[in-house]
Amino acid sequence: MPNVEYLISSEFHVDKGPSLNHQYPSEIPGLPKLPFFAELMIPDQIHKREEDYTLFFLHKNTRTGEFEYKFNAAESEPDPYFVYTIVNNVSDSTVKRGSVIKALSLVTKLTYFKHFKPLLIIGLDRCYSSANIDELKMLFHAINCKNFEVSDTDHSVVKKLLITSILDLPLNEKLYFDEAFRNKLLGIKKIHEELFIRRDLSFNSIVSFNNMKIPVKLPVFSLPDTIGDYLNPTDLNFKPNLLNILDAAIVTNHHNNELTIYGQATPPIVVLINAILTGKKVIFMSYENSAGYIIDHILLALKLITGGGILTGLLTHYNIFPMIDVSKVSLLSECDSYMAGTINPFFKSNDKLWDLFIDLDKNEFHISSQISEPEFSRHSIIGEDARFLSNLQLSFAITMTILLLCNSS
Repeated sequence: MPNVEYLISSEFHVDKGPSLNHQYPSEIPGLPKLPFFAELMIPDQIHKREEDYTLFFLHKNTRTGEFEYKFNAAESEPDPYFVYTIVNNVSDSTVKRGSVIKALSLVTKLTYFKHFKPLLIIGLDRCYSSANIDELKMLFHAINCKNFEVSDTDHSVVKKLLITSILDLPLNEKLYFDEAFRNKLLGIKKIHEELFIRRDLSFNSIVSFNNMKIPVKLPVFSLPDTIGDYLNPTDLNFKPNLLNILDAAIVTNHHNNELTIYGQATPPIVVLINAILTGKKVIFMSYENSAGYIIDHILLALKLITGGGILTGLLTHYNIFPMIDVSKVSLLSECDSYMAGTINPFFKSNDKLWDLFIDLDKNEFHISSQISEPEFSRHSIIGEDARFLSNLQLSFAITMTILLLCNSS
């Protein structure tokens, strides 16, 4: 399997809108059946900032060999493809809107796709300087000629979690300096000569492109459903976004016995976790921040829910749309559950499209008035917790009533 499957360049035209320029090594299979593909590469509100990034998933149909937006349990490959895009907004007084918006995407199965950002930035500049496909071709082969496999040992998820849990302990000094101990612990029989380790315990490879040597960080392990740029799968090194969720407020009069299991006092992070575990429709929105800011919160939510790879299957069986716009409303209507990100405020006023809405600008959680109220499941832990709390509240109310009656008499 190549490190990168495809490279795609696109740009925004004032008169034509977003359009694809080049694809290498060939056109993506099934592209005519992927509506608004170019629009997904260029996020809304990009004119407000100089750069941004966006992300969406594709699933390959094993029968037709074509890519699709939705996962099909009967026909799709088990692992998704990530379409990671770097977008630049470059000032240019010679064009109508005073700037040129251009984007470069890579399609890969590698979960640490964000580590290719430096290469994409350089490649994006080179592609539009030469205005031909040759630069894409050189970048494609520069990345794919490298072997990014750190360990050829297939550890169990449990062992991976145990190993990654000690990477932040004082033991990491021994891991860094003692190569024999490190290789034995990580199951590395023979490390590739071109790989070297850094003090943060990430391995690095060097990719040569455009007469430059660009380092690419490689995670020690890749855990299931853990994606993005986090080197240590159990390290919450994205604390600012986590603190945002912890400090959020639930601003709604609507409650649900699967989400707000402790009523208004339910912590927002518990509401979010319950929403995903019970298959709800969840939308993250920020009008004031970048698409990348929203996507980072979605990747954080995935990491929290999976527990660093313990709970698997979210990337396929739970529909994930890191960035959408109004053109994808019809796609959302086909899904019973999903987690999506958007910049468009249109979604906030349409609570038929979501069960839980997270306004990242105001740091608020909203529960839809349209959400159904299911019966408590006999075997549901959430249901048992809620029932226990309800009984406790009822007992407290009865006790207080008796005390008041006794005092009044």
